[in-house]
Amino acid sequence: MLKLTDGAAKVLTSARSDLGAPDSHGVRFFTPGPDANGKQARLAFDFVDGPAANDKVSEVAGLKMFVAPEVDKSLGEATIDVEQAGDQARLVLQVPTDAGSTGS
Repeated sequence: MLKLTDGAAKVLTSARSDLGAPDSHGVRFFTPGPDANGKQARLAFDFVDGPAANDKVSEVAGLKMFVAPEVDKSLGEATIDVEQAGDQARLVLQVPTDAGSTGS
């Protein structure tokens, strides 16, 4: 299942507060439909009051996290971490390489 580091959870908790979402809301990761140019995004998030049907549910550093089934299937064991860029923090997706696969 998609994971969050404690640092990423703290950044998202701060963003939730900045946006005025209630502290009771969690973060939901999902795959949105195509944008206006027809390009499919891999991952999006929003602050919501609860999980959708079939979401996987967890909690990191006090932040409830809901992961849509399509994200769980496509990203598996990926991790969302935080990276400092000057005085700004940004979220980064770290997808592990499949160490068990071999090329022929």
